[in-house]
Amino acid sequence: MAASREAPLLETLTGSPARARLLRLLLREPQLAFAVRDAAERIGMPPPLIRREAETLEKLGLLQGGKRGHRLRVAATFPFAAELRTLAIQSFPISRQELVRILARAGKLRLVLASGVFLNLPRTRVDLFVVANRLSERKLEAAVRRIEQIVGAEIRWAGMDTREFSYRFRMFDRFVRDILTEPGERVVENVKL
Repeated sequence: MAASREAPLLETLTGSPARARLLRLLLREPQLAFAVRDAAERIGMPPPLIRREAETLEKLGLLQGGKRGHRLRVAATFPFAAELRTLAIQSFPISRQELVRILARAGKLRLVLASGVFLNLPRTRVDLFVVANRLSERKLEAAVRRIEQIVGAEIRWAGMDTREFSYRFRMFDRFVRDILTEPGERVVENVKL
């Protein structure tokens, strides 16, 4: 897992961020099929690029429907689909540095907790918890939308200004305490707990 700390494993293996994002999207929900345009929109890539990547994956036997106008889905006959799905879901889907870089637009980060979709933990309150000085909720919302495109999944998130977080922590706020005690990874930790 040490290699995935520096760069997302799936991107490194495929050699293409677009291909890795497409795979992650399709492998997370293999029962679904996506139109090229829908897939491109969900992962933040241009449709022609997604079409090319889908055609490449179709030639490998991994996808069906890569040709123009067809819906994309994981090929049921691909012999390593289950293993590839495990790799796509269990590896951290974005580098920690990229996650921090994107979130830093929302304010001066004090605490970033990644859980849920980032660590393949299905039952957590949030996937991403952000505490920052001068937190801009509008910028945080935009950052989360960008991260969702990279991850290929909807992210449950919460953000708080540092003062609000400190107050709620001191008051033994259940929501804050639950988030801090759930399994997860502290990507940034610059607050006293």
